[in-house]
Amino acid sequence: LKPFFNQSHQRSLRQPKALAQAILTYTMNLENDDLDPEFEQAINRIVQKHVALGITREQYPIVGKNLLQAIKEVLGVGDDILSAWGELYQSLANLLIERESAVYEQQEKVYGWSGYKDFVVKSKEMENANVISFHLYPLDGSKLSEYLPGQYITLKQDLYLLEKYGELEVSPRNYSISCAPNGLYFRISVKRVPAPSDDVIPGMYSNWLHDEVEPGEIIAIRAPCGEFVLKDDYSSPKTVFLAGGIGITPLFAMAQQLDKNGYEGEVTFVHCISNGSQKVFESELHHLISKNSWNMHYHLSQPNDNDEATATGRIDAESLKNLVPEDCKLFMCGPDSFMSDIAKHLTANGINRHQVNYEYFGPFSQDIFA
Repeated sequence: LKPFFNQSHQRSLRQPKALAQAILTYTMNLENDDLDPEFEQAINRIVQKHVALGITREQYPIVGKNLLQAIKEVLGVGDDILSAWGELYQSLANLLIERESAVYEQQEKVYGWSGYKDFVVKSKEMENANVISFHLYPLDGSKLSEYLPGQYITLKQDLYLLEKYGELEVSPRNYSISCAPNGLYFRISVKRVPAPSDDVIPGMYSNWLHDEVEPGEIIAIRAPCGEFVLKDDYSSPKTVFLAGGIGITPLFAMAQQLDKNGYEGEVTFVHCISNGSQKVFESELHHLISKNSWNMHYHLSQPNDNDEATATGRIDAESLKNLVPEDCKLFMCGPDSFMSDIAKHLTANGINRHQVNYEYFGPFSQDIFA
């Protein structure tokens, strides 16, 4: 199962904590006839992540066996308690397996393929010094069915990563689709992830894409997944998109879709970055903003001398009070610490958590509003 786990998330303990959190939260829902809405949302996210990786029912017993062994070693529990934990895990596994099976069936009906399908890179465009966009077309020339803006695709590349880093088993990677559905191609916009220190390798997939992938490259891709989406019937009169750094990618796809739909509501797009050199999709955003008379705000925490910004410094509750109306629908995406801070500010401003849709880049560990 190692290839299915992002090893950086394993080393940082984000993945083990996410599994533990899911099981503990599930135990708190056992006495309820229906799942708690927040836990229901978390379960759906887990299901989508599993489908994106191609997890099957045969792999659940392997995880269960290792989980119970860990519980026995760490907690020192007896066989009776261990058996109870085993039953609990199997109950959760059955819930996930049932839902994942339904998603697999739906994907094949909607997209026309299961597993990995070959796509060809037709263009590679610099967005800024650290972000590159790739346009990916089906190799067989087929049309792409409509996905939901905000979803992501899964890429898999073994040979280069093995030759470059000596990693025998490298997990696939998910990348948000950074454009609205168009029937022809997916676009992903990838930020290079440098090595955090000399003794740690850099982000393997991002550096492969930046340094090695050129037009003509064939990449294996799984069909779109994800629960952080702009639905077809979306009609809220006020919409706010709040992005931290590269978290702009799914939000931009949503904004493009609103434009395609002729959305007549009020839109505010906020991009929080360190300085102007980190802007992404600047010309495309300018076109959308000008065409629809939407509001655009760049919040720069460490601006350069020549940067143009709507506001500077770290975004706080007071800043958000002027950007996020009490009666809006808010979509946000960004680093964990950024979103946790934003959640605190929104709560202080009286924004209801149910007004907010958000996406984690990585394993879902807990509700940021908890």
